[in-house]
Amino acid sequence: MSQPADRLDGQVALVTGGGRGIGAGIARELADAGAKVAVAARSKDQVEEVAREIGGLAVELDVTDLGALRAMADEVETAVAATNAVVASAGVAQPRCDASELDLATWQHVLAVNMTGVFLTAQVAIPQLRRRGGGAIVVVSSVGGLRGSAGYSAYVASKHGVIGLMRSLANELAVDGIRVNAVSGGVVETEALDHFPNKDEMIKMGTERTPAGRLVQPDDIANAVIWLCSPGAEMVRGQTLVVDGGFSLLAQ
Repeated sequence: MSQPADRLDGQVALVTGGGRGIGAGIARELADAGAKVAVAARSKDQVEEVAREIGGLAVELDVTDLGALRAMADEVETAVAATNAVVASAGVAQPRCDASELDLATWQHVLAVNMTGVFLTAQVAIPQLRRRGGGAIVVVSSVGGLRGSAGYSAYVASKHGVIGLMRSLANELAVDGIRVNAVSGGVVETEALDHFPNKDEMIKMGTERTPAGRLVQPDDIANAVIWLCSPGAEMVRGQTLVVDGGFSLLAQ
């Protein structure tokens, strides 16, 4: 009997931003699906806790540091094997701010983590994916990357950017058997919402506007990522899978 389409037995997966929230949820589900998982994030304590929980490898990492990314790739290959599933989940939010008042440092930081960090992660992973004869790169974006949102110009620009990057990589790497896709979530219920002064308003609005009747959970995003990394998604290339309970179906 062939392996179930959503099983990842024998695969080696890397998850950036895996110390908490969506990234941690993805790391757990990848491990449950049979993959050996390397979890990378800036917070050493958080990433070690997730790695212990799933029996994976913990890597303290800043995705904007190319040298650190290269060292991480070597560490994962030495400790486990070359990766064949890469999930770029590291990201930062932006405080709500009119574009006319947004400072350059915030703009540059958001784009550095959310867009350049994804590019560097992919760039470092591609040689390993080629050595494994192919694999998958999944970018975690947002519905913000498919629409505009007042007050979040840097964040929205970064999420639009990674979707464009994903499509270019999907075209470029298809010949190597490397599938590149994105998952865009709606309002996801994680501790990241604690950083928004209007958290309660966001939760209320998100729940009321979502046809499914609830907010997206990290596991919802993780399940989509698992499928995109699995053999069942072999012919899915350059696509953005929206996981938002129908939120984006409604007009703004």
